[in-house]
Amino acid sequence: MYTIDKNDFFKGNILESKRLFAFLSYRQKIGFFLEEDLFDLKRKYFKKISLFLKFLETKNCRFLSLALASYLSEPVASVKSSFYYLLGYLPIFRFFGLNPKKLTRAQATKNPILLLHGNYHNQSAFLFLAKKILKKNLGPVFTINLHSGSLTEEDRLLIEEKILEIQREYARYRKKPTIDLVGHSRGAEMAFCIGMAKENWNIDQGKINIDTEKNAKNFAIGKVIRLGLSTSPTFRKKIAKEYLKTIYEVDAAFDMICKKEERSSQFHTHRYVASCGHLGLLQDKHVLEKVINWLAE
Repeated sequence: MYTIDKNDFFKGNILESKRLFAFLSYRQKIGFFLEEDLFDLKRKYFKKISLFLKFLETKNCRFLSLALASYLSEPVASVKSSFYYLLGYLPIFRFFGLNPKKLTRAQATKNPILLLHGNYHNQSAFLFLAKKILKKNLGPVFTINLHSGSLTEEDRLLIEEKILEIQREYARYRKKPTIDLVGHSRGAEMAFCIGMAKENWNIDQGKINIDTEKNAKNFAIGKVIRLGLSTSPTFRKKIAKEYLKTIYEVDAAFDMICKKEERSSQFHTHRYVASCGHLGLLQDKHVLEKVINWLAE
């Protein structure tokens, strides 16, 4: 668990904006830059939450810790997420044009986008983002329900099966698509894995093992956008440079779930720090705009 240092936040985002008035615009976007005492108050509150969550983890209450991390730090985002949660288990999930049954010829001319949700969530997590992507007509958008808990090879099989399903639809028009992935939290971890060639990696007892000798990109995958879980220094050393260039990452300034080493080290054009918490990354309008801009590049 960590919080973003103010100076680090400014450095990354001011470089990214390339505008002199970036400082003023971010003062408006993130509350703790308005007043120093307000920042200190918020920091103290999050520190108390962090200590409480660590206490729960020592008592083997991992799930309770994750749930309370969101509800205590982001009550509004948590309520919104809970409201839509059950929709994610509907047998037909086609809100806003998601998961088209048959692709049109026009859709087949654009890259598909596959959204991978986080732990203890489902495909409803991406309704906020999916609505905006489809409104921009960036390409057909697909979702899938994954498992929860530790990573498993079953997750790989589910995602690979979905990718084959998408590829079969494009094959009807003699197209071979490059699929863009957007993952949140645990889904960001799976997106990272799927972006590598099959023979490069495996999951053993919830841990990702990467074969550094093979070290190749999965060329069926285009961009990999990771929300709330960035590439650790250990993994950055193990993957091909050509793959690293396709990875985009968003960190939450008030993330109560991710560890410090999971903060992005990507080049400033490939990273963003949002003024929200872990769950809020799925709803924050600036994050959604950033993801859409990356997908549109």
